[in-house]
Amino acid sequence: KSIFDSDWPIFDKKLIKDDTIELVIQVNGKVRAKTEASADISREDAIQIAKDIKNIKAHLAGKKIVKEIYVPGRLVNIVVE
Repeated sequence: KSIFDSDWPIFDKKLIKDDTIELVIQVNGKVRAKTEASADISREDAIQIAKDIKNIKAHLAGKKIVKEIYVPGRLVNIVVE
């Protein structure tokens, strides 16, 4: 069979999607940690994972959390005062 008789390959979006992402964790806009997470992680799970990281706990200790920002597939930013 000749290559000229073959079908053109079909593009499948599922195959190019990553299963995991590198989630950047910031406190007051400064990068404090990076971690691997599922690509379809929810906002609540991402924020909880961020708060469970030892380095982040140190930056949150004794401070009031003003805002929690989650950018899907990219980062978590925790604003404290």
